Amino acid sequence: MTATSTKGANNHGPVLLRSYTNPLQMPELPEIKLWEAARATSAAPMYFAPMKVKDHTFVDGGLQANNPLGWLWNEVLQVHGPLRMTDCFLSIGTGMPPAQALPTVSRHPIDFVNGLTGIATNSEIMNIMFRSLLNAFAPRGMAKKYWRFNVGDGLPDWVEGEDGEWRWVLRETREEEELGQLDDVKMIGVTRERAEEYMRLDGFETMVAECAAALGGGGAVAVGVKAA
Repeated sequence: MTATSTKGANNHGPVLLRSYTNPLQMPELPEIKLWEAARATSAAPMYFAPMKVKDHTFVDGGLQANNPLGWLWNEVLQVHGPLRMTDCFLSIGTGMPPAQALPTVSRHPIDFVNGLTGIATNSEIMNIMFRSLLNAFAPRGMAKKYWRFNVGDGLPDWVEGEDGEWRWVLRETREEEELGQLDDVKMIGVTRERAEEYMRLDGFETMVAECAAALGGGGAVAVGVKAA
């Protein structure tokens, strides 16, 4: 789990709350309880109070690692070494919000702050940055090992063409939709319906079958779930 420390959040990375040992990093809170870690990683400002654990105060891990994919890969390298084969990186999102232009601060100060919040918690940036790197390297080169499922994303898939070149293709149509706020209970039914429609897509079934085969291959598996 990742959490954001309120002290030095501007020049430190997220705090990783581990249930395992990383030989290169001393655990900051080795005796933290599971419920404390869950509260720390989900303490979204304006919704939940910060979580205090001993001398630490945490807020939502999504502020620094809304998509923890890069941190996850870094952990795999530190714990298992750069030669450890990983068969599957699985990333699960919570929907594609509509594109939003960033207004100028002089005319729309509140919208400007909201826009900055959207950028800070953007999970697609990390996905786009690392998906090709993971498939091309990590460390077995040119082998598909990364799957991401995110409602409305169009199911981008890394496929090998007849010419032997790997490229990204959309298996379905990308659809950006309003996701609602964290406390918008009216969106629960809509979110469930969208997810069920997404899982009925032919492209989804194809990619899930591939991912399941990789998960069942007996190799190492890394899973990252975006926070919001």
